[in-house]
This record gives sequence, C-alpha cells and structure tokens, in this order.
Amino acid sequence: MNISDELKQKLLEANTTKELDVSNMGLTELPPLPDSLRILRCEGNSLTSLPVLPPFLRRLSCQYNKLTSLPRLPSHMRVLDCSNNRITSIPELPDTMRCLVCYYNRLTGLPTIPKHLKYLYCVDGVQNDM
Repeated sequence: MNISDELKQKLLEANTTKELDVSNMGLTELPPLPDSLRILRCEGNSLTSLPVLPPFLRRLSCQYNKLTSLPRLPSHMRVLDCSNNRITSIPELPDTMRCLVCYYNRLTGLPTIPKHLKYLYCVDGVQNDM
C-alpha cells in the first residue's frame, strides 16, 4: 500500500500531537516526517527503508518490517525497537539512548554502546524471510 489518505491525516495530526502510529497498515513506504514528531510507531508493515528521522524523535518502534538498514539516529533518541527485520548493522547510537531492542535481524555486530544504556535485547539468530 502506498501513502494513503489515512496516513496523510495521521501526519497532519502528528504535527500537533507529536506522535504517529501507522502500525499494521500494510505500508511499503513512509513520506517525509514532520520535524515536530517525538514518537514513531510503524511496526508490522512491509517497509524496506525509513525516511530521514525527525531531529527530536525520542522513540522509534519499527519491528516486523523488511528493513535492511536504518537511517542516522537523532541525537535525542532514547528507545529503539528494530527487532524482527533484516538489518545487518545498527547506526551510531546517541548518548541519550536508554533502550535498544534489535533481536532477530542479520546483525554482524553492534555499534559502541552508550554508557547510559539500561536495556539491550539482542538475541543472536538469522531471521527467516518474511
């Protein structure tokens, strides 16, 4: 599914609520995201890539997609759940990162772990094709 009217409406609402939930909508792509966005939930779609992330995004839930990589993470990011994808490497983690969930990907390693990271969930294993 390409960008729908429902998604466009959610993006308009995100400009005021700072949160966007487009989970389980059958999406194959996301449009450019508003700079005001703080929380993005896009799990359970068929995304193969993500657009540039907003500069003040704090939480990203993009599990259960077909992602092979992630864009640069914003410096305010605190929580990232990118589990159950096809990701081979995680970009540099900002110092503000508190929780990283990255199990069931195709990771060959992890970036430097920030000293304030409290939760790291990263089980070794190769994800089957979705």
